[in-house]
Amino acid sequence: MDNSSADWGWEDKTLPLCGPLHRSILALDLESSSTRTDLIKVELRNQLYLLLHRAMQAAGIDERFCEPIEDRGDGVLVLVQPTDEVPRSRLLTPFIPKLARLLVDYNAALPAADRPAYRLRMRAVVHAGDVLRDDHGPFGAEIDAAICQWPFGTPRRRP
Repeated sequence: MDNSSADWGWEDKTLPLCGPLHRSILALDLESSSTRTDLIKVELRNQLYLLLHRAMQAAGIDERFCEPIEDRGDGVLVLVQPTDEVPRSRLLTPFIPKLARLLVDYNAALPAADRPAYRLRMRAVVHAGDVLRDDHGPFGAEIDAAICQWPFGTPRRRP
């Protein structure tokens, strides 16, 4: 079977490019997700989104100033439009401390027997820069730079 682009209907499709657009970039990633079962990942992903939305609300980050949240499997990418209502500094304070407090509360509420499997830790990066977007989603050097700043273990290297 030939797996050429024509088989997928992409042969004549041109993807419109949007940007560069300046955005604040928030990336969250679940620690050790590859060591968890899929059923546990379901719960952890649900908690990631719940805690993200709660922390954003508590920090006064109105989702109408954010592009749709990009799911990354074991994490999310949030792009915030530049606006006086959501200064970039609000992602650092109060958002990050509020998210950290919510994580502590979630983990403390876990029954002791569930802690090894359901303990939740996240990596968080706040960055800003120009972002491009096409039909497949956002991309660009500034998103790559944000992801390369992950704080756990060996840092990821920029290409």
